[in-house]
Amino acid sequence: MLLLIFIPVLLLSFISPPQSLAQACPQGDANSDCEVDGLDYVIWLNHYNQESAYGSVEGDFSNDGKTDGLDYIVWLNNVGKSSTPIPTTPSLTPVPTAITGNIYWQGNAETGNLSQWCHAHTVTPDRIQVVTGPVKQGKYAYRFELRDGDNIFGTERVVLSQGPEPCGHPLELNGQEKYYGWSVYLPSNFPVYTSWSQVMQFKAHDTGSPPLQLALNDNQWRLTYRPTASSSNLVKWSTPAVRGRWERFVAHVKWSTDPNVGFIEFWYNGTKVVPLFKTSTIHFLNGQPVPNHVAIGHYRDAAISSNVILYHDGFTVGSTYESVAQ
Repeated sequence: MLLLIFIPVLLLSFISPPQSLAQACPQGDANSDCEVDGLDYVIWLNHYNQESAYGSVEGDFSNDGKTDGLDYIVWLNNVGKSSTPIPTTPSLTPVPTAITGNIYWQGNAETGNLSQWCHAHTVTPDRIQVVTGPVKQGKYAYRFELRDGDNIFGTERVVLSQGPEPCGHPLELNGQEKYYGWSVYLPSNFPVYTSWSQVMQFKAHDTGSPPLQLALNDNQWRLTYRPTASSSNLVKWSTPAVRGRWERFVAHVKWSTDPNVGFIEFWYNGTKVVPLFKTSTIHFLNGQPVPNHVAIGHYRDAAISSNVILYHDGFTVGSTYESVAQ
């Protein structure tokens, strides 16, 4: 009799489903690691504006059947929170696993239009075009034309940006660490500036000051940064700007208000030219950390009078140098 009772118990133990880590995680956690961070944002972004039948694993943190702006607010209000996962027996209902990879986001023109970006800051739509040549990668690149008098917000600019208003595109948040790669082509007749200009920047929301930017001054590429919103631009690296060829830039950034935690390192055409150095990379506004957003194109002193054309291609955000280097 004892043997007959013991055997079923063994069989039941053998066929019981294994335990998994789930439940009791903060709202805004999509990948069930019980940390609300940039990986969860990427999952939300990949399902943005889609119907959802699986809740938080598809970024629908409010469980209302759609992944939308309300879920972004849930994520934003909980980012940085974490908890210890509780082992539970998983449901037998199949739940799709979000596909994650090394590339978080791209603004590389391969859609054939400007839809990868939130905003186009330009006096007329024809100032920004998607073209088939010259290109650095894929089939398309962005052509930016800036003419004397193309004044927006007090300066001359023709820019594609992720912000400042949230629109489903990724922002750069306190605590995140990412790699960024982009390419710029200056035609052979591009003039030499004697005043300030820039072709890429991480711009702080609301404060307007860029914690990090690639400037074009005095015929030089210059990597500049601002540890605080009130500090001046500090030049960390420079080199002569070459015309008639694509130049590839890669930045590795830890976004942090803490100067002992935040860092920047930088590559130019495959060579590391700025070893990792510590600095604050997130500014404060009214005592709160301010997110950054990316802007590419051309932005310059209104005193510059020349009409110019330049090209951007292959803007990529990823988790490793290799994912953004090409």
